[in-house]
Amino acid sequence: MASDLAKRAHELAVFREFVGASGLQIDASSAAVREPPQPDIWCQSSSGALYFELGRLLDNEMQKLKIEVMRRAPRPVATNEFSPKLPEREMLRRKIDKTYETNGVPVQLLLYYDNTNWLVGDVPGTSLPFSEHAKYVMQPLVDKQSLFQRVWVYERHRGTVLWSGAPRQNAV
Repeated sequence: MASDLAKRAHELAVFREFVGASGLQIDASSAAVREPPQPDIWCQSSSGALYFELGRLLDNEMQKLKIEVMRRAPRPVATNEFSPKLPEREMLRRKIDKTYETNGVPVQLLLYYDNTNWLVGDVPGTSLPFSEHAKYVMQPLVDKQSLFQRVWVYERHRGTVLWSGAPRQNAV
């Protein structure tokens, strides 16, 4: 019970930070936590009521690998013992597969990296900008679903919106 309350308070704080960073016309003071099967946050935007479902981007296998590297240092760690994933794709799949009760109110998805320290998570390290990464890893999944009006990726450490994408028409 206490951990659920802490999770809800955390999500509300993340959402309010995101609103400030995104420039969206949302009254952050209207944001209210909702209980399943509703999406996580209800708020009032300039175009009316809006829901946001939130998802923390964290690769548990990558965390285990980082801990093992620290534990064994300076000895090498065999990476074949771990199976790191792309947390943004995995979380997007999980959220798309859920069922929400919205009563016709539009829903957007906010995925966030909560990388306040190296162990909690990190934005994927590629030579590509995140928008290019998302074009191949996330946009195809966004295009195949009809629930989320828009998907956002937010990095808390820098207070930056890394990407947003909406389903493209006729992209199946």
